[in-house]
Formats: sequence, structure tokens, C-alpha cells
Amino acid sequence: MHTRSGLALPTILFALLLLVVHYLGMRFYIYWSVSWYDLVVHCFGGITVAFVVTLFAEYLWNRRLGLKSVFSFTLLAAVCWEIYEYVFGISGAPGHYWTDTLSDILMGLIGSIIGVFIIRLLFPITHDQHQ
Repeated sequence: MHTRSGLALPTILFALLLLVVHYLGMRFYIYWSVSWYDLVVHCFGGITVAFVVTLFAEYLWNRRLGLKSVFSFTLLAAVCWEIYEYVFGISGAPGHYWTDTLSDILMGLIGSIIGVFIIRLLFPITHDQHQ
């Protein structure tokens, strides 16, 4: 890869925004009062994971990961997050655990696809970069 793509600043901004949105959701009980808030946050989390994974791949391996690789890393992150939610008792409505868990993971994966497309749109690969 000839140059770093400039992903560092957007990645940091996405991560900070995700932390703020999550904090606000917890602090002001938005997760419990707005039914769709959790799904949006998980989607945004998937976008953030796509940026983080792509950034690390560029810096560690000097290459851009494909959609399948980013999708796989996001799936791993989503499953780990759902385990965290389960262990600490913050995993959705009682009686709807599996529905909540699967929809959260699905939204994270959708977010990762959106993230990859945003990255490809804003930071296209030049002729000397590998896929």
C-alpha cells in the first residue's frame, strides 16, 4: 500500500461517537424507553468495528481487508458483546433473549457491511494497494 488511507481520524471519531451514544443510552435509559435505540447502536457498532479492523489491517499488514474478513471480525465482536451483555445481565427484555441477541448480531453485521461500503467510497484503493 503506497500511503495510509487517512482512516485513523474517522475511526477515532466513530469510536468516540459510539461511546457517547452508548453512554447516553445507559445514562438516560434510552435503551429501555426507545425500542429501536439498541438496534441502531448495534448497527453503528458494526460500522465502527469495520473502521477499526480496516485501520488495524492497514497498519499491521499493510493491506486492506475484504468484506468477508471484516464481516468475520464483526461477527466475533458481536458474539463477544452479546456474551458480555448476558454475563452482566443487560441482555434485552426477559423472555425475548434469543430474539434480542440475534437481532443485535444481525444489526452489527449489517453495520459492518455499511462500514465497508463507506470506507470504499471515501477511501478508495489505489492501483498499488492489494485487496
